[in-house]
Amino acid sequence: MLVAVEPWNFPYYQLMRVLAPNLALGNPVLAKHANIVPHCADVFEKLVREAGAPEGAWTNLFISTDQVADLIADDRVQGVALTGSERAGSAVAEQAGKHLKKSTLEPGGNDVFVVLDDADLDEAIRQGVQARLSNCGQVCTAAKRFILHEKIADRFTSQFSAALSSVTLGDPLDEKTTPGPLSSSDARDRLVKQVDEAVAHGAQLVTGGKAVAGVGC
Repeated sequence: MLVAVEPWNFPYYQLMRVLAPNLALGNPVLAKHANIVPHCADVFEKLVREAGAPEGAWTNLFISTDQVADLIADDRVQGVALTGSERAGSAVAEQAGKHLKKSTLEPGGNDVFVVLDDADLDEAIRQGVQARLSNCGQVCTAAKRFILHEKIADRFTSQFSAALSSVTLGDPLDEKTTPGPLSSSDARDRLVKQVDEAVAHGAQLVTGGKAVAGVGC
């Protein structure tokens, strides 16, 4: 039996990619989905049953993060998989290691976007904006560090900032919208805090930097 701790950002895909290989191998899965997508977790479990999977192949557990530790410690659990933050990954890895359980972790990355001096800048900027704003930037593979050749750094920064400033914020169901709101007010507040701390430690703010009024979570 395996435990899967999964994030909200692709609420069905994240579950299917855990279910498919384990179902093929005969491993039942206990799933702790993100607490902001309980309906997705419920729908997914019903679909698994309707598809004819054996009883117990997939079981949702609507539990707290703290209860995951007790679950990992249970002798019936042989391993744990997590996709989520580094903080959550560290806690899961610690508990799995303590009880000698196998674990696979996919915490958030620190993905680099490199632009050299011979690059097509227009295309690099287009790709860079997409890489940064995919799913409102809430993707572990989203570009987070931009490393620029000194010959094109100023031009790229100026045009990239202008491109980000021109995106359309709003309702994610509106086709005109580029990025919608973050997943929750807590996520928004954490991001504002990160920006404020970065500026306080010497970062230069080029564009944005504050929560946008009127774009609800």
